[in-house]
Amino acid sequence: MKNVIRKRLAGFEDNDSETEDSEHLNIKKRKLFLPNDAVATKKENNSVTKDDDDSKEIVSYEDPQFVTGQEEDQQNDDIDTTTHQPKYTELQKMSRDKGLKKSLFEDSGSKGLSIMEKMGFKVGNSLGLRKYDKDRPSVPITVNVKINNSGIGASSKVEKEPSGVTMEEYHSNVKEKNFKSQQQKTIWKLMKKSFELSGDDDVMDIKTINPLDINVLWREYVINLQENLKRKKIIQLMGESEPQDDEKYDIENDVELQDLLAETPDEIIDKLIIFLRSECYYCFWCGNKFENDEQLLKFCPGPYEEDHV
Repeated sequence: MKNVIRKRLAGFEDNDSETEDSEHLNIKKRKLFLPNDAVATKKENNSVTKDDDDSKEIVSYEDPQFVTGQEEDQQNDDIDTTTHQPKYTELQKMSRDKGLKKSLFEDSGSKGLSIMEKMGFKVGNSLGLRKYDKDRPSVPITVNVKINNSGIGASSKVEKEPSGVTMEEYHSNVKEKNFKSQQQKTIWKLMKKSFELSGDDDVMDIKTINPLDINVLWREYVINLQENLKRKKIIQLMGESEPQDDEKYDIENDVELQDLLAETPDEIIDKLIIFLRSECYYCFWCGNKFENDEQLLKFCPGPYEEDHV
């Protein structure tokens, strides 16, 4: 009884034994690595007999679980580490860079170039509407791949002070840039209003009218309308039938229009204002159309924007 109590205090039970614990152990087999010196012994003795208390088991060195040191080195040498297989992301980047470096005009089967040619574009001509302050580009805009999480166009909105320019000069340049942009918007609105109030909007068919028959003051506006209609027509007919190639009006060969575009924005604005006031009795700054010239002179403060402040 005392022996039992001592065993329990010591943390043992009567049925504890090393034999019972060893029977429940799950021992996993592991590869046996033999030294290089054992290769000769392996050739001479293909197998050895392992004596055990319970049974006799024949252990063969041909078993895959036995790997010699030389065989392990040979397996490592067989792995070719010189060749590098590119990953999927690397293949994508290589394909994208190759496509970006290729010019749109070099690929005769380009769908984008095909659509542009159906709109009247010819390789070598300028793109987009003509700006009064700069020339139009002759090649498509270059694609810049984003590498950060900032929004699209974020870099262009961040205005930095140019080096070597004072703060006053910088603000003056920004103010002048905004003023020119506002002038272009004003000219476009004046052209649109002149086209509508002159009656050309009602009596002329934009689709078939010859731009030379349009007043030069708003001729560029009508040309832009025709180009927009052609774009919509091509988009609607894509997939249904092949649209006919309509010739694009060449503004550069229009001498009368080029003379007008050579003038300053202020001069173009003055000509459009005079036409609206004298022919249509309309004040652009007031936004009102009067019955006659007398009402215009009576109720309108003046022909200039400063008169309406």
